[in-house]
Amino acid sequence: MSDEMEFISLSDFEEDKSHSKYKKDKLSRLLVACKGDQGVVLDWVGNDWFWWREGCGTDDLTDCGLEGAPDGLSIWEGKIKSWGPSREGEYDTEPRGTFRALTDAEWELLKKDEPLWDEKEWLDPEFKENV
Repeated sequence: MSDEMEFISLSDFEEDKSHSKYKKDKLSRLLVACKGDQGVVLDWVGNDWFWWREGCGTDDLTDCGLEGAPDGLSIWEGKIKSWGPSREGEYDTEPRGTFRALTDAEWELLKKDEPLWDEKEWLDPEFKENV
């Protein structure tokens, strides 16, 4: 077995398109609220976050590996990356992205209580709902 670690996206583990309606190659995007070291995910879109939130939830940024959010509202954009397998067959997984300020357009949508993003941009056209 090689000692070299392989760098892959968390979404690469999921081969069955019936489980996620999102494109694998598009960055996940989150709306987060934070004060000091306390923060929560208020809204999100994207395949990697679809899988990651199942393990960490949305009510504690630290549990999600999203430390360092600025105070107030911000947007996190990124992917969830995994390294491995280790000699024990384990994978290390962590979010890789950046926080940014909301755009003027995003602020206006938020004030109107409208969706910040057009989810259609993230949807996988080959997705098939389990029936």
